[in-house]
Amino acid sequence: MNYIDYAKEWSDRVEAVIFAEGHPEGAPLSREAHKRAVLKALPGYLLFSFCQVQRALHATPWEPLEGLKAAQLYVIQKHHWDLAQVQSLSEEQLQFVLHEELCQVELTESAYQMAQVDIVYLGMAGLKLKQQPAVPQ
Repeated sequence: MNYIDYAKEWSDRVEAVIFAEGHPEGAPLSREAHKRAVLKALPGYLLFSFCQVQRALHATPWEPLEGLKAAQLYVIQKHHWDLAQVQSLSEEQLQFVLHEELCQVELTESAYQMAQVDIVYLGMAGLKLKQQPAVPQ
């Protein structure tokens, strides 16, 4: 499996939300704006992480399940939707369909740490992420 830069993935997603909300580049970001950005970025980050888990379980040399394909395959298998139905879903709709799974996804240590830093810094203690159990050495 390829190395995933979770720090970059997380910061890119938070910055994309900040940019989409029209925050001037380089201007100080209020704590409330930062909280909103984290809350809006989190579902996409969880979906990204969910795809990584599914890809590790089901990817093959002939179908590496890149991008959202891993989540789409999961939806096809769970809900028995056809491929066209699943491919027509936007990323936001896919997040909604997989809401239960995203609430339960266990993040790798590095994926967990990236989001957790912002969550702790912003005092968002009620936002609980799940982390994969540590592998005994």
